[in-house]
Amino acid sequence: MPRWSSTGHSLIAAALAAGLLLLISNPISAVNRIDPWDQSRGNIVPLRLIQLAPRSPIPQRPIQALPAEHVETIQHFIGAINERRPTDAVGMLSAELVPDAAAKRDWIRHFSAIKFIHVMVIEPSAMGTTASCYQYKVKLEAIVSADPEAAVPLYGWEDNPNYRWIRLCPDGRGRWAISSFGTGP
Repeated sequence: MPRWSSTGHSLIAAALAAGLLLLISNPISAVNRIDPWDQSRGNIVPLRLIQLAPRSPIPQRPIQALPAEHVETIQHFIGAINERRPTDAVGMLSAELVPDAAAKRDWIRHFSAIKFIHVMVIEPSAMGTTASCYQYKVKLEAIVSADPEAAVPLYGWEDNPNYRWIRLCPDGRGRWAISSFGTGP
């Protein structure tokens, strides 16, 4: 293992001291902006010469009130999955999503693989919304266990957060059914 000589330590200390002195003697200012990739000054531009543009405030979208029954339906659906009641969750899906017993088994297997899930944010989505149906982009936190029989690993769930688009349509009995539950609109 090479040993550092006292001369090597002295050179490093001198270089650090010179760099600190340079930073202290010429503080960052708006007048001092220099392109860090400017080749006319060599490949290295002292850190003191780099000025970042101030961030502009992010424009806030107006908060849109969501219909209470839509929020309750989505939270009830996600709550049933979280409480390990996959049959109840499947019961909230529309007939188009659960056309037969095989589809019902697949949904139950999918929901059973979810060990923990909760709603973080519900936002309206213009895509998929019609006169009678409403689409929402839902930000979820979920923990999913691996299922070797899953068509897609972890049923498409990834590191948190996860986004799912949930479409609500009237079920003909005065309630809302989930007619779409997917990774996109």
